[in-house]
Amino acid sequence: MTDTLPGPPASDAPRRAPMLATTLVVTTEASGIDRYARELAKRLDVTTVEVPRYTAQPQNFEPRPGTRLLHLPNQHFGRFVPKDGRHVVITVHDLARMCFPFEPEPADARRRLDADADGLRRAGHLICVSSDTARDVVERLGVLEDRITVIPNGHDPAVFCADASDPPTTPPRPPRYFLYVGSERPRKNLVGLLRAMRHLYDAPDSCDVPLVKVGPAGRTSRFREALLDEADRLDLRESITFLDGVSDTELAAVYRGALALVVPSLHEGFGLPVLEAMACGCPVIASDAGALPEVAGGAARLVDPHDPVTIAAALHDLASNEAARRDLAQRGLDVARPLTWDLAAERTAAVYRARLESLESASHR
Repeated sequence: MTDTLPGPPASDAPRRAPMLATTLVVTTEASGIDRYARELAKRLDVTTVEVPRYTAQPQNFEPRPGTRLLHLPNQHFGRFVPKDGRHVVITVHDLARMCFPFEPEPADARRRLDADADGLRRAGHLICVSSDTARDVVERLGVLEDRITVIPNGHDPAVFCADASDPPTTPPRPPRYFLYVGSERPRKNLVGLLRAMRHLYDAPDSCDVPLVKVGPAGRTSRFREALLDEADRLDLRESITFLDGVSDTELAAVYRGALALVVPSLHEGFGLPVLEAMACGCPVIASDAGALPEVAGGAARLVDPHDPVTIAAALHDLASNEAARRDLAQRGLDVARPLTWDLAAERTAAVYRARLESLESASHR
């Protein structure tokens, strides 16, 4: 596989690459996986087509007139790759639902996930957002390394930065808080975070810092219901503030105001909130699972996601130790600075050019 390394910082304004004969599919939902395609579309001079991630149809996935390459922006469009998939590039964010049993999948969903895996094997080239995800693709799907390029996600330094001036209560939130950003899927391990908070609150030197949770529950309301049931069981319902429908500017302010972002996931293929938080000068506590240590680059407090006591100890330390927060914040800024969407777009354009040259060469054989 081709590993791409951070380069020099890009400018704040998106730079558009030269016109490429490529159709980029852009999904219309609001998660990090959808942000990926939107950010590339701002910066790449390609034809784009918008589709809903969950209800897309096969007719959505034909290269538009004048283009020869199709870029599918996430692994769950693998099922739409034709038998000859040489003209298809797919970005793989993670294999969590395909290969890891974090939550049971109905039989029809399992069939679709198996079809996605088969499509990844047929595609002409794969972009993986981390080396950890690339290893999963090689080891679990049997894809050859030379068909994979690693291109990390990015951030927009015009939005996610440490030096903006924010009203302290926009959006409304407690004066001191820990932060979680993302869905409430079981693999995100929010139950483990709540249990850690219970340990923190019950300790002799307790510091009752509440949690701000940003983002919708996920594809089903059952995730929120399960989280609230656990919060009630632990008597923590009043210690959680839910913020949905937050803009990027508001999210950046929430990062800047937090004592720390906490990412207790059992598995992540990247972990975009880690990068965004570090870019905003927010200290990070992250699990030592999946790609999170890779993305954090030595700038996060790593914890065992299966051990609420260990998570509670990290929460307590950062809540009570300003010097530790400053140290993590500075290290995070250094790690995040070069990883911009401009850089990700430049490297993606290089993949397009290589694939287009390969298709052109094959057509003359």
